[in-house]
Amino acid sequence: MEKTNNPNRSRVLICVFGAVMFTILSILTNRLTSYSTRMSNILYRIDLAWVFWLMVLCAVACLVLPVIYLLQTLDERRRLPKSLAFFFGDRFRNWRESATTRLIRMLRGELGYLAAAGTAILILMAVFSNTYFVRDREMAINLNEFVAGFLHPARAVSSAPTAVQIELYTVSSNTADYLRHCSRIVKDLENIGAKGVLVDLRGRANSRGTEEHKLIAELGESKIVVFGLDYFWDLSGTPYSRGIFTFRPFESYLSPRLNRIKPAADALEYPERPLDVSLELLRKLKDYPESMKPVQKSSVLVFGDYHIPVTTDGWMYSRPRNDFGYVTSGLTAEVGRNSDTLIYHFKTETYSSLSELREQLGGKVFFISWENERSWWSRLEDIYTKSANIVILDNILRDNIVRKVEISPLWLAILCLAVSIFLAHKFSPFVSVMMIFLFGGVVLVIDSLLYDRANLLIEITYPLLSILMAMVILPALSFVHSLRES
Repeated sequence: MEKTNNPNRSRVLICVFGAVMFTILSILTNRLTSYSTRMSNILYRIDLAWVFWLMVLCAVACLVLPVIYLLQTLDERRRLPKSLAFFFGDRFRNWRESATTRLIRMLRGELGYLAAAGTAILILMAVFSNTYFVRDREMAINLNEFVAGFLHPARAVSSAPTAVQIELYTVSSNTADYLRHCSRIVKDLENIGAKGVLVDLRGRANSRGTEEHKLIAELGESKIVVFGLDYFWDLSGTPYSRGIFTFRPFESYLSPRLNRIKPAADALEYPERPLDVSLELLRKLKDYPESMKPVQKSSVLVFGDYHIPVTTDGWMYSRPRNDFGYVTSGLTAEVGRNSDTLIYHFKTETYSSLSELREQLGGKVFFISWENERSWWSRLEDIYTKSANIVILDNILRDNIVRKVEISPLWLAILCLAVSIFLAHKFSPFVSVMMIFLFGGVVLVIDSLLYDRANLLIEITYPLLSILMAMVILPALSFVHSLRES
C-alpha cells in the first residue's frame, strides 16, 4: 500500500511546542479578570478574561496538525478504527480536495473578500466590547431616546407618584440638626398616614453616647422609618429597619434617563443582609413582614405580590415615567436661617404643617433628601442617586421596568454583517451603500420602538457600528474587485 504524504515532521514538532507554550500561558492568564481606570471622570474598564480563552483556542489550533499526523500514521499501519479510516480513504480524500478547491476559488472571489472583511469587522467589535472604550450602553440609550422622542412625543402621566421626595433645605450642615429636623418630618408624616420614609444615614456619626446616636435611636422607634445605609454592617444588632443604597453612579449610570441597581443586593446569597432601600420601602408600603425575603427565579425577582424583571445576574433597569427627567413631587421642607421653624412648600403653596396635605400625600412612601450650603455642590451625585431610587420604586409599583434582552451584541453584529455582505454582493457599490444605510436605519428604529413601547432594552451599539463600518468598507471592496475583474 502506498503511503500518504504525512505533514512535515518539523512542522508537527513546532505545532506541538506551540501547543505546550499556549497551554502554559493559558494557566498563567487563568486569573486575569479586568483592569479599571478613571480618566476625565469617566470609568474605563478592560476585560482581560478573553486572554485565557484566546490562549486555549491557540493551543487547540496548534494540536490539529499533530493529531492529523498521528491518525495518518495509525492508518498506514492499519491500526486505525474503521470509523476513522474512512476519512483517510480515496473517496473522502477526493471529496475533500474538490471541496477545498471550490472553497479557495470562492474565497478568492468577491464574496470571499467581503466575508473576510466582515470577519475583520466582527473581530474589531469583539475587541471594542471587551475594552469598554466605547460608551456602548449610554450611546445606544441616547440613540433610542432620540429616535423614540422623534417618532413619538412624550406622553403625560396622569396619576401622581406613590414614592415622593422631600427636599430638606437647611443652613446648618450639622448632623445632629439634620436628624432633629428628620424627626419632626417623620412625626408630621405619621400624622397624615404615610406608610414609610427613608432617612439617609450615609456618612453620619453613630458613636454610642453622642447626641446623633440618641437621635437615631429616637427615629428608629418609628414604625415608618427606614434608614438608608452604605454597608450591611451599619446598625447591625439593632431592631431598626434599614436598607442599602446599592445604586453606585460609577457602575449603575447608563444615561441621564436610565440606571440599574441590584434590588436584592447580597440578600439572596446572605439572608441576614438588608435589601435595597427601594425594596425596604416597598415592604413598608405593603406591610410585608420582616421575615419575608425576595426569591430570584431565572430573570424574575419575586417579592411579595411583585414580579420584578431582572437579568440573570440580578440587575434591574429603570427609567423615569416621562421625558422631562426624574419624577418630583414639588414637596420641600425649609428651615429658616434665623429660625428653627420648619416650613413646607408643595407645588406653589406654603404650609406650616403637612396635615393640610393629608389627601394628596397620605398612604405614600417618602425619601428625605438633605441639602445644605456645604453639601449642595459637593454631593451632586447623591441627588441623582436618591432621585433614581425614587424612580425605581415608582416603576416597581407601576410594573414599568425595562427588560434587558440578554443576547450578546456580537450575535446581532454577526446577523447585521451577514445582511450587509448580502447587500454588497447583490447590488452595485453605490446602491449597496444606500441599502446598507437604510438597513441600519431600520434596525435603529425597530430597536427604539421596542425600547419605548415594549420596555425592551437591546444592546445595539456594536451591531450599528458594524453596519456603519460595513457601509464604508464592503461596497469599496466590491468596487475594487469589479475593477480588477474588468
